[in-house]
Amino acid sequence: TDPQPPSSETTLDGRMRLYAEVIEDAGAIVIADAVLVAYLAADPSIAPLEVARVDAVRARLAWKWGDLDVASERYRRVAMEARRLRSDELRVRAWIGMAIVARLRGNFPASRAAGKRAVALARRAGLPGLESGAHHLLMVADAVAGEFAAAIDHAWHAYLCARGNATLESAALGNVGQVLLDA
Repeated sequence: TDPQPPSSETTLDGRMRLYAEVIEDAGAIVIADAVLVAYLAADPSIAPLEVARVDAVRARLAWKWGDLDVASERYRRVAMEARRLRSDELRVRAWIGMAIVARLRGNFPASRAAGKRAVALARRAGLPGLESGAHHLLMVADAVAGEFAAAIDHAWHAYLCARGNATLESAALGNVGQVLLDA
């Protein structure tokens, strides 16, 4: 979902987050987090944008292992960096994360509000991968609420925004199918 690929094939920016995601997908969430912590500790010259992106990944790992307080704090730090760096990308990442944490806490109004802000800013800033993720979280909120027409609309928009990214496209199409089945 990064707006730009790494500037050089010799940089680890972005790649370490992908490695951690592979580890996460294998079910080793704590190891994925440890890899990211080691990456940050090993290179003090990592750009602040990349550090904040890693914080966003670590926040996701925290809510996946059930620590919503840690996840909230990490997303709050990402939002602070977004303001400091004037980064729409980081702001969208923080809002998406905050929306997920709110949903996991059962606060669907807050989840939807953050999700709608994330969709609008991602669209305005030209961040289709992140817009896809924001539509996905709104799809979940609408499906849980039984609002299947809106959920299908968000699922389809998640697919449209994912164009060109085969992984996001197939996940989005799977979600379209699941919402149609649930409806």
